[in-house]
Amino acid sequence: MFIDPVSEKADTQAVLYELLLRLGLKLTAKVRLENKVFWVEENGLIFALLLNAADEEIIQTVIAQQPKKVIALDRLFNGNDARKKNTELQMQDAGITFFVI
Repeated sequence: MFIDPVSEKADTQAVLYELLLRLGLKLTAKVRLENKVFWVEENGLIFALLLNAADEEIIQTVIAQQPKKVIALDRLFNGNDARKKNTELQMQDAGITFFVI
């Protein structure tokens, strides 16, 4: 049985800060929200955080931007493991490190 490590009641901003810390980034890193994707830039590196949505259009937009890492919440895939694995393989083909939490 899978237990979602992120409470459904968790504030998106709190999750964002937690992920910044886990990535080893400073809380002062430049963050912008664009088309439901949090883009984080620090030291010339770009990271994408998918905290609200992960549909095919968003995934393709993220891949086109070539971030160093992408982190997505597991619940955004609604239990569709095939779609999650496909996303992982697309990211891998693009040379992007992909994590699901």
